[in-house]
Amino acid sequence: PCSSPCPPLTLISALRPSSSVAVERYCDAYATKKLIPLFSQQHHSMQQPDAIRNLGSTSPSLLSRCSSPMRASQKASSRKSLGEDLSDIQKRRSTKYSSQVLSMGTLVKILLTALVFFCSRCEAQPVRCPSDESIRGFPNLKSLDVYLKSEFAAVLTQNPYREGPKYEYILCPNTVYEVTDVPIYPLLNGTIIKCGRDGKSSDNCIIEGGDIQVAIRESTLDFYRPEFELVIFKGLTFILSKNISVGTWATESTTAWFMDCHWAGSEGHAALLNTYVPMSNDVEIHHSNRGMHVYIISSSMTKTRLKSKRFWGIANTGHMYLRNVTFEDNKGTQFIFNERGGLLDVQGSSFIRNEVMTTISTSEGANTFITDCFFVENDVTANLLADNSTIKIHLTKFSNNSATGGDISTFSSDLYVSDSCFIGGTYDEAPIYMDAESKLMTNQNNFGENITGGNCADPPGVYLYEEATCTPFDAKECSSRADLLSVTSAARHHQFSLLLFWGLTGLLATWLA
Repeated sequence: PCSSPCPPLTLISALRPSSSVAVERYCDAYATKKLIPLFSQQHHSMQQPDAIRNLGSTSPSLLSRCSSPMRASQKASSRKSLGEDLSDIQKRRSTKYSSQVLSMGTLVKILLTALVFFCSRCEAQPVRCPSDESIRGFPNLKSLDVYLKSEFAAVLTQNPYREGPKYEYILCPNTVYEVTDVPIYPLLNGTIIKCGRDGKSSDNCIIEGGDIQVAIRESTLDFYRPEFELVIFKGLTFILSKNISVGTWATESTTAWFMDCHWAGSEGHAALLNTYVPMSNDVEIHHSNRGMHVYIISSSMTKTRLKSKRFWGIANTGHMYLRNVTFEDNKGTQFIFNERGGLLDVQGSSFIRNEVMTTISTSEGANTFITDCFFVENDVTANLLADNSTIKIHLTKFSNNSATGGDISTFSSDLYVSDSCFIGGTYDEAPIYMDAESKLMTNQNNFGENITGGNCADPPGVYLYEEATCTPFDAKECSSRADLLSVTSAARHHQFSLLLFWGLTGLLATWLA
């Protein structure tokens, strides 16, 4: 039923042409408009939200088959081929299929059973990694995709529905995974996808190119319990994405962790887009279902090249938590964009030598918290820009930035700044600029020195546009705990490791050629 290696599967393409029973029942359910298909590969263009929703669109090949009647001989043949799998399911149900149109849960169980049955022979199992035969993993993304879907099907066809203790999938070390039309698409609650045995980025699992490298969606199955709540990525490196590197598009009931993951050379719509995108066009997006909880831990994002003012490094309308993340040598407009009531919490992170309009923008009722961070040598309009939102900065150091509007600029927003330092900056306005509609809620124990230009150079402070006055900082020395030397050396060490790996790979390819 399946070629080797297995092609990318949808729920329907896994069925043999003779499997008319399952297709017939799908057609019946489709006619009553009660079924939302689970999978689709139609996600080549992601520029508009409608295109994103097409991930859940109906297979055209299936619809064409639904339009033509099926012969009795075909039905008899397919019943025989499905055999005991369908019989077992029928025995578990109290109602007969011939007496009613199938419910969505029963129908999907039949289709998923067929998927497992016909693809049980596919060569999608983990294999010994060519780079390290002591590790069993997936050498390409197509085999991973097939295995993820087949294991999802196997879980759902159990009665009652049960989950395994852990769903862990290993990518082979020192391997470049070229993304074509199949992103990494986790389906089961508790999924862990990691690089090598230990999930370390130093093992060099490189996810390269493609329109979408990772897609996380909400489950369309009402009977899937527990909910799709958690997925973890460990030690992956994402490079050269053309559209969206990672799309976290499920509801806020889902949490994703990216640990020791690194992005480099992204140039599309976003390196990470965290916003709720419903599987159905009928669902209206409200602030109450604004997006997932996403944690990025001990990671980095470097050399991003945004080509449009509506492109971002990170766009967030959900809950975004950044811990010990380095952003270095990126170019674009609004690099991190937090809007529509989103929550952005950044701790222990550094922003180094970025050339962007705004390093972090927050708007439309969003809340942003910056703690123990470092902004150094950035060329920006503002490092932090707040518009109709709330922003709180604590124990953060701004050093040697060139900022037209100031390291911090606010418009119709509430600002809290404490225990932070502004050193060696060059501004047209001031270290902190606030318009007439903004409120300075806290200005406590802040320090500034060696300020060039602007309205509040000596003494350094906050420029209040409505009063055309400066409110000086009150601290006598810098109290920020941010350590520039340790932050930059860690970032440069990881960047050097990536460049060394890519360089050696290129030399090897040249030598082999």
